[in-house]
Amino acid sequence: MSIDPPTTHRWGTAAFAYARETRQPLLLCVTHGPRAAHDLAPPPGFVVVRIDRDEQPALDRLCQLAHQLLTQTPGGWPLYVFFDATTELPFFSVAGADAHGLPAPSLLARIRAFHDAEPKALSAQHAALRAAFADLRPPPASTVTFDEAPLRAARQTLAAAFDFEYGGFVTTPKFVRPWLLERLLRDWRRSATGSTPDLQALYMVTRTLTRLAKSPMCTPSGAFHDHSTQADWSAPNGSLTLGDNGALLALYAQTALATGEPEFTSVTRRLATALLDDWRLPDGAFAAAFHGTTRDERALPIGNAQAIRGLIWAARTLQDAQFTNAAATALAALQQRYGAALPWSTAAGQVAGLEEHAAVADAALELLQQRWDPALHQFFESLLTMLRSEFEDPEAGGYFDLAPRHTQPKPFHALKTFGDETMPAGNALLARVLRRSAAWSGDTARDASADRILALAWPALVRQPQAHATLLSALEETLTRPEVLVLQGAGTEIENARLDLQRVYAPMRLVFAISDIEG
Repeated sequence: MSIDPPTTHRWGTAAFAYARETRQPLLLCVTHGPRAAHDLAPPPGFVVVRIDRDEQPALDRLCQLAHQLLTQTPGGWPLYVFFDATTELPFFSVAGADAHGLPAPSLLARIRAFHDAEPKALSAQHAALRAAFADLRPPPASTVTFDEAPLRAARQTLAAAFDFEYGGFVTTPKFVRPWLLERLLRDWRRSATGSTPDLQALYMVTRTLTRLAKSPMCTPSGAFHDHSTQADWSAPNGSLTLGDNGALLALYAQTALATGEPEFTSVTRRLATALLDDWRLPDGAFAAAFHGTTRDERALPIGNAQAIRGLIWAARTLQDAQFTNAAATALAALQQRYGAALPWSTAAGQVAGLEEHAAVADAALELLQQRWDPALHQFFESLLTMLRSEFEDPEAGGYFDLAPRHTQPKPFHALKTFGDETMPAGNALLARVLRRSAAWSGDTARDASADRILALAWPALVRQPQAHATLLSALEETLTRPEVLVLQGAGTEIENARLDLQRVYAPMRLVFAISDIEG
């Protein structure tokens, strides 16, 4: 067995080239946390690459999928995926670690021996893995007639899974899943003007948010823990993440606006203030998480995008400009940190994925409705142009999770995700953004791109609509076009008109206030 010097490489072409040159397998260590990826000494006999799941969520998802295909077992962190350098395909993986934070030396030795001594078995395994990945790719988008069936089916499924005693959905551990509750709030709003308003959908939202705010999940500062190991929310875990708190802030603010209940207004203000007081970094971006009393000071795009969106909804509900200012500053800080060039790259030098860029586009569109800024509008337009050129699949439709031109290894670049996981899916967010920007700008190409996402995802959306809550919003806005109001005139006059329009919970309405000077 050849011995690799104790060096960690960056993920990408150079690492695989070095592995081929030295005839070693490549070991990708997927860890979780700002320091975990750097604490372990590289094992000998492998070219070692380390990434953090929060910084490269799309690559983590691909590795978790490869692990499940290879082992037929659930994944987790840390995850160790072993690649053959010639084919750039994984051949073994293991989740978990020994007391020293790595797979046992005896297991590492067996993995290396298998790689070196069993070329026929390795080739057969790679053929099976290629076939498995091919089966996961949906066929090219065909002509689809969109209808309300997935919306109705998701509503029924969510009611069946709802915990009517404590709120939330019956799972262990129990996560809040704000985007599912936001879907229910939109279901209620869709029915509110009809003869039979869906009061049960509204009840499921308010029941959850009331129980959550009165439980140990809510910290003294007003921020919330990730999840609870008990159904009554009495046993929260030790972590608080920015993405979850940003999404919860948007949900509490929308619910306060929809119901007028002072309780939800109070929670909205406390949570928004907590983000500004405890999570804000010196440049105005927001920290990724708290683990106990330790703050993870990375400013990650997805979490910041959720926080920006939450702060904008808080500003609308509370009519408080400080939260708009904080949102604008945070987005400017992200642009400063990640640079003017698109696509953005991570701290590890890798091109950021679809999720990150789509989340930022969604946040930018919300901010433009709260405060028009020509420079931000230009950034938003550049972002959509880049996404279409770098991530869209012009043949089959939809958008790749990782940009093909920038992705290594190449066998990994073809995955497209439509279902929400720990955060809303990139394709789903982008479908909604494209649909909204098309309604505003009249750009039919964006409408067509959104149609192709929905068409490609349609079989999955029909099978499991509750797993695609964000995409259901895009479907809703396909069946009923969003109302677009563009206010133009003197600054004070149109600002007052915007504030009046935003006093009502109207998720299907876009309002842009463009003063004569800015226009």
